[in-house]
Amino acid sequence: MASTPSRLRPAIQGLAGAGITLVIAALLPASLRLDFLAAVLVLTVGIYLGFAIIEDERRAVLIEAAGAIVYGGLALAGMWVAPWLLALGWLLHPLWDVAHHPELIRTPVTGWVIPFCFVYDLVVGAAVLYWWGLPFL
Repeated sequence: MASTPSRLRPAIQGLAGAGITLVIAALLPASLRLDFLAAVLVLTVGIYLGFAIIEDERRAVLIEAAGAIVYGGLALAGMWVAPWLLALGWLLHPLWDVAHHPELIRTPVTGWVIPFCFVYDLVVGAAVLYWWGLPFL
């Protein structure tokens, strides 16, 4: 099991990566910001799909493809229906990250990916909520 310092570094890097992503989003015209963050969500899901394809593990590819469909659907729904659906995608994605623990989804990923993505996803999801809010707040 990885030690706390070895998990802390990628989590801090995830925070920094989210900060960079959000600065880029903030510099975009407001009309493009939501589309950009939706595209980035799809790219983050694609990382896991890519790992599964590289391993040539059929079961893992099918699981990751299903995840890509779900999160891709939330990204599109966030763009076309309501921004809170994009926030939902970002805020649910850490559960997908945690599911990649070796005992759950067995797509092999490098050790830094899960803590990096977990923090990255939460921070970007919180920013989407901040920028567009939720209909029930």
